[in-house]
Amino acid sequence: MRKIIFLFIISIIVISCNEEVDNNTNKPDTSNTPIIPGLVKVRNKVFSVPSPIQASILVKDLNIPFYKDFLNSPDNYVKYLTTFKQSVNIGVYGANLGNLFIYDQLSESAHYFTVIKKLAEQVGVLNSLNHSIFDRIENNSNNKDSLIFLMSDIFKDIDSYLLENDQEQIGVLIIAGGWIEGLYLLTKISAVSDNPEVNLRIGEQKSPLNNIIDLLQPYYNSGNTDLDYLIEKLVDLSIVFEGVEDVYTYEAPETDPQNKITIINSVTTYNISADDLMLISEKIESLRTWIIE
Repeated sequence: MRKIIFLFIISIIVISCNEEVDNNTNKPDTSNTPIIPGLVKVRNKVFSVPSPIQASILVKDLNIPFYKDFLNSPDNYVKYLTTFKQSVNIGVYGANLGNLFIYDQLSESAHYFTVIKKLAEQVGVLNSLNHSIFDRIENNSNNKDSLIFLMSDIFKDIDSYLLENDQEQIGVLIIAGGWIEGLYLLTKISAVSDNPEVNLRIGEQKSPLNNIIDLLQPYYNSGNTDLDYLIEKLVDLSIVFEGVEDVYTYEAPETDPQNKITIINSVTTYNISADDLMLISEKIESLRTWIIE
């Protein structure tokens, strides 16, 4: 399950470091930059799953303000008493933490670091971590770049532990929780902004949702009623997404023989109706409420 969880951190590191632009240069317009998905390999199959951090990047690039109330309160962690709830909410809090990083809410991010640490302990992976890293986090609480790379180390350690101890299911639940939170944030932003770019990104979740279901499907009917419920609700959501029209437009690729690079110029756009958007928003909010309650 190598790099399953590290998927989140790759996106945080790459984008956040790119956002640190010198004052004498013009910051590039990234509002139309394609959202590049992460790739994970599970059971010898490669899945494309976009990082939830991408939702935060998009809304900030569109100059949409930060909404703290959209995030899961760090105080809620005490309610998560099962491995299922603890695992999926590591994903939720990971997405929230990315949102805080992107919006430079560094003081608030400390609470989310603490919660992730506690949940990691509860699911049994805290011993895999270098405990000095938490002292370093506290000492660098006002340094965005340091926090990003320290969080990278934490998730790499957790990822390695899950790989070595054959606990792939926990990693998959973390991915699912992060993706659900990312889609939830997009629908909440859509409701307050009615921005067509946000709605397009919601439509783009059609394929990743099917990938999430494929990742979870082997665990269906394995004796965990919460996991079964999660899969059933995601399948229900995917039925609504079937109404989202995806339109593929072919553009000839560009080849750079010197660097041995081929640039794919073909694009797929997504048309989502107001009715489908409303249904998706309702269903993801209901599912996310159940996850964090």
